[in-house]
Amino acid sequence: MASSRTPATGPRTPSPSNAESSGLTYAELDARANQITHRLRGLGLGSDSSVALLLPRPVEMYASLLGVCKAGAAFVPVDPAAPVDRVDFILRDAGVDALLTISALASGAPCPVIEIDGCVEEWTLLPSTRPPEDAERCGPSGVHHVHLGLERQARGGGDRPVQLRNFLRVVGPVYDMRPGDRVYLDMTISFDFSIEEIWPTWAAGATVVAGPTDSARLGAGLADFLDPREAQP
Repeated sequence: MASSRTPATGPRTPSPSNAESSGLTYAELDARANQITHRLRGLGLGSDSSVALLLPRPVEMYASLLGVCKAGAAFVPVDPAAPVDRVDFILRDAGVDALLTISALASGAPCPVIEIDGCVEEWTLLPSTRPPEDAERCGPSGVHHVHLGLERQARGGGDRPVQLRNFLRVVGPVYDMRPGDRVYLDMTISFDFSIEEIWPTWAAGATVVAGPTDSARLGAGLADFLDPREAQP
C-alpha cells in the first residue's frame, strides 16, 4: 500500500442498504486483512482452498478480499443481492471450502461459514501483522480468482489464476492513477470486470469510494453522491 495515511476507502453517507459511514486508511485496511488471513490459515485454508465472499461492498468486503488473497486462496465472489437458490448453486458448483459472510446472510450455507461480524472478541485477538509467506500456501501468481462461467474449477489445477501482478504492470501507465485520486467504484465484485476498478486503484495508493446500492446509483442521485466526495467515475 502506498501510504499509511492514504485512505483506502473513503467516507460515505449511511443508507438503508448499507450503514457503513467511515473509511479506512491503507494501514487500517491492511491490518484488518491480516487478521482475516490469520483466521483463514488457522483453519487450514491456503493455496489449495477457495473461499467465497458474500458481503456488502464497503469495508469488510474489501478487507476480506485482500485477506483471502494474502492467505493464498482463491476468492469466489458472490453477490449478496442474488436470490438464495442462486447463492446456494454458486457455492455448491464452485466447491468452496468456506464462506466469509455476515451473520444475516449465513443461514443455510452448504459449506463451513466464517462470520465476519461474529465473535468480535476472537477477531480482535488475532494478529494484525502481516503473516509470513509460505511457499506451500501461496500460489505462483499470489492471487487467484474463481468466476462462475469463466473459471469453473476451484482446485486440482483446473482454475485459471488471474495474473493481477502482470495486469497491474500493464494498466498502471495507461490508467495513470495517482495517490491523490478518489475513484468511484460501482461494480459488485461478483462481476469480473470489478478487478479493473479495485486493484489498479489500490496499486496507485488512491482512494476507493464505494458507490451506493440504492436509487442513488442513477441520474441526479449519483451526481449528488459523487460531488461532495470529489470522486471520479
